[in-house]
Amino acid sequence: MPRPRRLRLRHPDRAARPLPQRPAHRRAAGGTGDVRGAVPDLALGGQPLVDRYGGAAVARVVLLVEAAGLAVLTAATSEPVALAGVAVTGAGLGLVYPCTTTITLGRTGALRPGAAVGTMTSFWDLGILAAGPLGGQIAANLGYRTAFAAAIAATLAALATAAVLGPRRTVSPAA
Repeated sequence: MPRPRRLRLRHPDRAARPLPQRPAHRRAAGGTGDVRGAVPDLALGGQPLVDRYGGAAVARVVLLVEAAGLAVLTAATSEPVALAGVAVTGAGLGLVYPCTTTITLGRTGALRPGAAVGTMTSFWDLGILAAGPLGGQIAANLGYRTAFAAAIAATLAALATAAVLGPRRTVSPAA
């Protein structure tokens, strides 16, 4: 089988450079071995935590981690600090979707789980669709620090929601 060609990106000031390849041990394990796959790797690796402790409990922790990363990013004065903030933010964000899916399924039960997760995913996508332009407008008009502060506020609002959500408890009628 022929070996696939490596993708080359051209930078205006540099010659074509190949993208870094994943280390063989990471490819064999199914992981990516680089930053591009850290969030999916974290989500897959963290799913047992969601299964064990529940979506709402894990969401409370990972949203705090995400808010902490955004705070580091907001206060960053150098590139290494900003990259550390991005890494911490990504570590928090990596499990938010599995947590949200688990909360959704816990609240709907066996009543049309496909429709429930489909609806939740649609709103997830709408949030991502709105966040980019909104964050860009905030950054363009008020600066990056304000945009990251707005992201912290949104994360804390999600944390407040996760604090009150969990599986819907059904109360059986007294016999």
